[in-house]
Amino acid sequence: MDLEFRAWDKKYKKMCCGATDGWDTYRLCLIDEGLRWIDKNGNLFVNDRLKDIVIMQYIGIKDGTKWEQLPEKEREQWTLDGNLPSEWEGRKIYKDEIVRIRGVASVKDIAPVDFYRGSFVLDLGDAYLWRLSSINSEYIEVLGNIHENPDWRIKWN
Repeated sequence: MDLEFRAWDKKYKKMCCGATDGWDTYRLCLIDEGLRWIDKNGNLFVNDRLKDIVIMQYIGIKDGTKWEQLPEKEREQWTLDGNLPSEWEGRKIYKDEIVRIRGVASVKDIAPVDFYRGSFVLDLGDAYLWRLSSINSEYIEVLGNIHENPDWRIKWN
């Protein structure tokens, strides 16, 4: 599994992770002081703005969304990024995603992804956590994330 991150900019309320948003010259690195952004020359990104950044790690699992189920906008973006439809394997799941578990009875079917005691889990509320590694990814569907959809927090609390 690749160690992959993306970042939510709380101040500007947008995802920071690519060339289109100006973050293409910065990379997230693990150094002695912890996770830090560095520029392409290896210089540490020191700025008060770091307090406005929420880092989300890719958990190594893709959801079960099929190419035909994707909205047209997502399919267009996939191909504009130089990918073929046949290369689609599902949406990457990151910490703080809101996911739906299809076909599960007696458990909340929508929950946020969190990290707890060394595992990525679904926070089902009432002190109940469900390890994502125990769920077949074909049954998982990414709906969004808690930063771009803060009103969804109400739906599962």
